[in-house]
Amino acid sequence: DIEIRMNEKTFLVNQQKKDLRVPAYISDSGAIMLPVRELGEIFPGMIVLWDNEKKETTILQGADIIIVSVGTDEMEYVLENRILLRGAEIKDGRMFINLRDMCKINRVKDNEILWNAEEKTVIIHTTINDYSKIQY
Repeated sequence: DIEIRMNEKTFLVNQQKKDLRVPAYISDSGAIMLPVRELGEIFPGMIVLWDNEKKETTILQGADIIIVSVGTDEMEYVLENRILLRGAEIKDGRMFINLRDMCKINRVKDNEILWNAEEKTVIIHTTINDYSKIQY
């Protein structure tokens, strides 16, 4: 289980508290946005590379290579097709990606994502593969 509270600098993975350098937030369009740099903590084994010049991130997750650019409406799976992107944006000099997009990358189903509006908390009930032992 992964539990992420909006605007807090901590989150839980299987009840273990972890730190975030910057908190997740809700965008103007109502999407939950996650800081790209923190994705390796939230989703174990994910490697995130940032290209400041292109304003894009490359995500390595298992055998998948995904490229996300700010200002586009698609994520590019290098070995597959492009898929619809719900949103990536720069805030306070950092790139954030829509939670649903990250869940799609990790093959989390929509019914495994729960939103508690009162507590402004998202809970993900799923098994996340830990690809941290893969060498690229």
